[in-house]
Formats: sequence, structure tokens, C-alpha cells
Amino acid sequence: KDVGNCRPIYKHGLEYNLAQNFMLAWPYGDAVRLLSSYAFKDFDQGPPGVRKDSLHDKPSPVSCRSTPDTSPVSESYDEDTIRPWVCEHRWEGVAGLVRLRRLLGPRKKVSEKWSDDDGHVAFRVGKAAFVAIHRGFNWVTGFGSKAPWNLTGQKTGLRPGVYCDLARSTEPLPEPHGWKGQCSAKVVVNSDGVILDGEVPSSKVLAIHVAYVVDETREPVAFGTFNPSVSPTDLVS
Repeated sequence: KDVGNCRPIYKHGLEYNLAQNFMLAWPYGDAVRLLSSYAFKDFDQGPPGVRKDSLHDKPSPVSCRSTPDTSPVSESYDEDTIRPWVCEHRWEGVAGLVRLRRLLGPRKKVSEKWSDDDGHVAFRVGKAAFVAIHRGFNWVTGFGSKAPWNLTGQKTGLRPGVYCDLARSTEPLPEPHGWKGQCSAKVVVNSDGVILDGEVPSSKVLAIHVAYVVDETREPVAFGTFNPSVSPTDLVS
């Protein structure tokens, strides 16, 4: 049960979710691979419903767990027999950051890089996106903070607007032209490209993109709808 020396797996909980989302947000390589799995105790354990060394058992129906809320996962989370499938691809932020990565494309320049000694990292990707990461708290080591990271004053390098945080949902994110303005959290950026209002919860990621901007009435403001200042090149820059 000691996950301290393990390679990153779901048992690391929120820290693993953080690694997933960083991998998707950072423009390295041409492709990434996301693991979606089931809970296990032994390294050679088969999927739920399949006995050891069986060639004929069928896996049990998929019933997914939610995103963990601790690092590492709690014993009750790891031993949930009602929902034995972990389904990491459905964890918070993954779907939104998959869309972000598809919009940006590979090998975009990273700029406006910023970090501190408290586990906070921020950077701009191309000319169209900004990402902030809060390492958060580890329940075993006792390191890190449970408090959200207030981003007020953080420079983004993006145009002014009220942005939707793409990393705060578990639902698939539509392409910009099909997006209806649904948003779980928003970030306000002023005319200097500096955040006026926005935060990153502990052990979470924040990601904004110029194609996903809402006004105060929550009407969509994206290329092809309400904002003619957003050009096609901005969406992939």
C-alpha cells in the first residue's frame, strides 16, 4: 500500500490528476497517451470480474469513480467495490485540456513562465492560452497548502476578457463554434493582460483560451459568434 516509490498511478490521487493535466497543457511532443484503468491491489491483478489466470471471464460492467479528493487516495476510495473502475480519462480537467491541446497543436512556444517556492507554476502557451498549476497538499508528507491560489495580479499575456476555466469540468468541451457558454469557473483579465479575479483550487489546474470567453451575462464570445476580434490564427497560435 506504500505508493511512495511507485511510478505515477491513480493511487497518488490528486497528484496524479495534476500530472495528467500538466502533460496535456505543456506543448511537448506530437501526441500524448492517457491511461484509463481499474483499481488493483496486486501488480498482476486482472480487471474487475476476471479471476487470476482466467482466459474466459468477462470483465464486470464499467462503473466509474469520481476524481479523487486527496493525495494519495484514501483507503475507502481505493477499496470501493461498487465502482471498481477508476476511469482516469473522466477526471476533472482532462476533457477540457484535451480540447485545449487540440486547439493549440504541437510545439507551441511557452512564455510568461512564472513559479515560486510554494508549488505554484504559471505559463502562457503560444498567444492563445494561459495555464496555472497549484501543487496543493499531500496528506502523507504534510507538505503543501489546502488553500486556493489567488491569481489576482498574475500576468497572462492574453487580451482582456472574462474567460472560462477549461480545467474545472469533467464533461467533454465542445469546439469553439459549438460552445454555448457553459462554464463552471471564470477568470477576469484586464486590458494589461493581468488577472483581476481568478483562483486555482489546491492540487488543481487552471486553463484559459481566447476561444472560450464569456461576458457577464454568460453569452458566448468566441470566433464565429459574437467577437470579431478573435481570428482563426488566434485560436491556434
